[in-house]
Amino acid sequence: MLYDPTRGVDVGTKQSIYAAIRRFAESGGAVLLYSSELPELVHLADRCLVAYGGRNFAELTGVDINERTMVAALTGHSIQETAA
Repeated sequence: MLYDPTRGVDVGTKQSIYAAIRRFAESGGAVLLYSSELPELVHLADRCLVAYGGRNFAELTGVDINERTMVAALTGHSIQETAA
């Protein structure tokens, strides 16, 4: 479980932390990650659950994990609304 693992660290250290997270996951480990940085989630997550209004609003996977769809879900809009 990681909570904002790179908050307050420099860019070089962030890259080292990202590499360690990826190595752990690639070796079969499971990572539960909370981050307030959307680019971090876009580059690290295989699946992303978005909460809105006190409930699980969206589950994003694959190409749907991008900043546009995540912002839409975070503001209560469906993924289909962003496809246009």
